[in-house]
Amino acid sequence: MKHPNIVTFISSFQERGLLYIVMEYCDGGDLMKKIQMQRGKLFTEDKILFWFVQICLGLKHIHDRKILHRDIKAQNIFLAQGDLKVKLGDFGIAKRLNNTLELARSCVGTPYYLSPEICDNKPYNNKTDMWSLGCVLYELCTLRHPFEACGLRQLVVCICRGRYAPPPGHYSPRLRQLIGQLFKVPPRDRPSINTLLKLPLLQSCIKQHLNTQVLEEEFSHTVLHSDRENRRPPPGPQCRAPEKERPPREEIKDPHKVGLYNHGNIPAQQHPVSQQQQHQHQHHLHGDQQQHLLTPEPYQLVAAAREEYLRRRDDANRYKLRAEKQLGSRGLMVIGRWF
Repeated sequence: MKHPNIVTFISSFQERGLLYIVMEYCDGGDLMKKIQMQRGKLFTEDKILFWFVQICLGLKHIHDRKILHRDIKAQNIFLAQGDLKVKLGDFGIAKRLNNTLELARSCVGTPYYLSPEICDNKPYNNKTDMWSLGCVLYELCTLRHPFEACGLRQLVVCICRGRYAPPPGHYSPRLRQLIGQLFKVPPRDRPSINTLLKLPLLQSCIKQHLNTQVLEEEFSHTVLHSDRENRRPPPGPQCRAPEKERPPREEIKDPHKVGLYNHGNIPAQQHPVSQQQQHQHQHHLHGDQQQHLLTPEPYQLVAAAREEYLRRRDDANRYKLRAEKQLGSRGLMVIGRWF
């Protein structure tokens, strides 16, 4: 994957039974180290948005290719060119989905950044990356984790409830509202990365980080599919062959009298039809009518299913009454023998 906001893979090699991966060097370290260096001094909102938009652009690149990162955290976001360029890295546990509706099931990630669906051991999709993205944004605003607890069990409870301390009030309402949208507990309520980048708060910053060519490539689609589908011409009027004009057909009132060859405005008597052809045509029509009669309508299927259900329920009730009578008679026999 080649993108300005993703750490570039250079090469890999094996030596003494170990696999070495050579990646792009980021001279600014990771984002967690940058947060720790602040020593309680909060970032400005402009600085936060400057970094956050670049993280979103890198995440959009992989989500458009149906790839889940599954371990988005401040330690996996790197700074280059001082702190002007932000790059998403460490795809060690990333997963590629077969389609946009597929759900992953394995429980992976760093505990502080786990989404509620992973904590509940439920299937998840790219919305789990959006939850982790919200954790990173919260850390940039507060310099601490949004969900903290003494143990893992308490941490899971806090995450599943989605309760966190509000960010500082000097940040704009739109930024604080953005954090709330990313921390929606139901995954369907969280915005996708493409929806997020359409917000006015972020759109004004996008052109600062991508040149015109990359910008057109990244925003000319939402999801990339297979090469076969990319080569397929888009459906439209230009793909259809021109249709020839045909004379209007005369309505057939009696198919048995007109026959099979009465097309257009040509009279029926100009097309001699043998008795054998008429017999085959009549047999074909009767066969279609019989097939149509044999095919049940939907309401007939529903009615038949209901009748079957009622019949089985009555049989079950009769069996129950018969069993209760037998048990009752046996109970009376036991009581009589006892006395």
